[in-house]
Amino acid sequence: GDGEMVECTPRRTLLKLLGMGATTGSGLTLSSQPALADDSASSGDDGVILDQDFENISVGGYPNEWVKDGNQSQRVTDQYASSGARSLELRGSKGGCWQAVANAPLQFPDEGQLTIEFSFRPTTNGSFGCHSYRGLVNARTDAGWWSAGKGIGLLRFRSNGSVTAHGETVGDYSLNDWNNIRYSYTREDESISTEITVEPAGNLAASSVTIEREPTDFEDQLSYLTFRSGDFVNQVDEIKVTAGPSSPVV
Repeated sequence: GDGEMVECTPRRTLLKLLGMGATTGSGLTLSSQPALADDSASSGDDGVILDQDFENISVGGYPNEWVKDGNQSQRVTDQYASSGARSLELRGSKGGCWQAVANAPLQFPDEGQLTIEFSFRPTTNGSFGCHSYRGLVNARTDAGWWSAGKGIGLLRFRSNGSVTAHGETVGDYSLNDWNNIRYSYTREDESISTEITVEPAGNLAASSVTIEREPTDFEDQLSYLTFRSGDFVNQVDEIKVTAGPSSPVV
């Protein structure tokens, strides 16, 4: 299970596919947008809230301040890395119901902006059981048990190869390879705007989507960034969170 997860309903969505310009049948405008650069981390250390590349954690270890939920099979590996030599591996119960859940402490702002960046490697190592995705990223109010607190689904890596956010398709992902993700969260008054950039490996097109929604009634309590494995083995790396926007993409 995923605990008590809220799928927020967006008020307005603007979709941009890189290298293309068109209008969909639903009236969404498709236009060109720069790709997510390899060196897209925030300039300098100012505003950096979380910066974890797992390089300083021993193989088999786990970040000290993070919380494990689910099957407890979350550990640093040196078999795969988006850069450097190590990443965090989440080992779901293949074809079962018991997924690996990694919770990074992160307080979401009551006003202002967070930019979350990470690389994610969904794989074919597993099979669908109780969960219909190859990976899930969400924000939670609590951790310590798989159903602790309340949560908002941020990104879902679906079985059909698409990435969705708040009920909207935001791009496609590559299997058995690294996908670079940027999720910018801006809260002003009673409005939340999220801009999601997905850059898959290989020949798949990168994409950028902006979604606006209203805050949930527990938005002020969101205090964990959570990665869930589903019923597969996958890896996450190069996690960086900054207060404010990341550096411009060139």
